[in-house]
Amino acid sequence: MSEKSRRRLIRELIFKSIYQMEFQSFSPAESVYLVCQMEEVNDSVEKEAEKIAKNIELKMDEIDEAIKINLLGWTMDRLPLISKDILRLGVYELLFEEEIPIEVTINEAVELSKDFGTDGDRKFINGVLDKIAKTMVSQEKILYLRKFKIEEEEEKMSDTDMIRKTGMKPITEIGKMIGIESDQMIPYGRYIAKIPYQLSKNFKDRKNGKLIIVTAITPTPAGEGKTTTSIGLSLGLNRIGKKVLVTLREPSLGPVFGVKGGATGGGLAQVMPMEDINLHFTGDIHAVSAAHNLLSAMIDAHIHNGNDLKLDVRKIRWPRAIDMNDRALRQIVVALGGQSNGFPRETGFVITAASEIMAILCLAENITDLKNKLSNIIVGESMDGRYVKAGELKAQGAMAALLKDA
Repeated sequence: MSEKSRRRLIRELIFKSIYQMEFQSFSPAESVYLVCQMEEVNDSVEKEAEKIAKNIELKMDEIDEAIKINLLGWTMDRLPLISKDILRLGVYELLFEEEIPIEVTINEAVELSKDFGTDGDRKFINGVLDKIAKTMVSQEKILYLRKFKIEEEEEKMSDTDMIRKTGMKPITEIGKMIGIESDQMIPYGRYIAKIPYQLSKNFKDRKNGKLIIVTAITPTPAGEGKTTTSIGLSLGLNRIGKKVLVTLREPSLGPVFGVKGGATGGGLAQVMPMEDINLHFTGDIHAVSAAHNLLSAMIDAHIHNGNDLKLDVRKIRWPRAIDMNDRALRQIVVALGGQSNGFPRETGFVITAASEIMAILCLAENITDLKNKLSNIIVGESMDGRYVKAGELKAQGAMAALLKDA
């Protein structure tokens, strides 16, 4: 049974119960029980109907007073009993059930009058309830329902529509909220900026905060929702007055265009600008791709130009990288097409986020440390089984140059 059908059944049971109470000295519980036995409904429906019937009996004087002062040329004693009890149920919902929309209450009362009353009852009941709704429904209920309607509309909106409906603050304003001035930022347009790592020295005297790590099990194909959870948690903490910053992983283009989609959250827990963050952002991943593939090119160029390091082409460990999910490139043969193109060999592509350079970039403390770590990358083995490193190819300087702003 749908929620709508269930609610309609409960209304009908309550109407029959309060109608029966007009003729018998039954309590609400007894009246509901007898009606429910005839209708053969389940216990949960009976309990809910009983609860509402009891509330109506408790509020009956207020309900009848509201009906009296809003009758259109009628008095209570002239009202047909069916119309009176339908009105009582409707007025109870209007005045005391905050979560039920006004339109739903009036429409359901009209439906009851169609089933149990006459043609004239429908217009009369609609008119009385409409007048009460306009004059007596609390401002709190109106505001609640307005908020509920907005939330309902937002549930139907896509993440993109929701983001476009929301205004963004310039990144300089965001920076000021956490004590970073605009001249301490490296802007990438109006809404994105980088912060130099040296700035962390300015915060050494500050009291340590608390670190909350949002992690998960090995993720499903659609992801586990870590990003959305992290964003929602930070919004909630901010709402209760905590100073909070959320740190998220940078999205990779592969998953963005795959089944997982973007990595900027969802619903009301999103970061903006969504398109820029999910696509090229500040270009850091592209810089890693370039540095990674530069080393790949230098390996093949070294082999082609004499191979002084005696690299074994069967034991090259360094693949190429691309920021895209492309299964056709996982295992390939390069240098086909003749002698001028180099030595044919098997290799492949990894997604850029899986590059060793990505890990090095995260761990390096400064440019010098970055170069040292890059030079220690093992690219393969020599003919005599010795590990060959990127530093022997003199690759670290050029790679660091590509990564200097990443």
